[in-house]
Amino acid sequence: MVKVSVTNVAVEHSVRMQDFQKWLGREGGTPRERADRSRIREILGVGAASAT
Repeated sequence: MVKVSVTNVAVEHSVRMQDFQKWLGREGGTPRERADRSRIREILGVGAASAT
């Protein structure tokens, strides 16, 4: 048996703002993607239409 535990791992991603805004403005996708975009829009205080 292998058991792995990871704590306090910092992860950093770099994305061009244009690509991020395009992704944020998209609709559809997997349930996870939709939830992620919705949560990020809420944090940023933007609606789906104003994300692009």
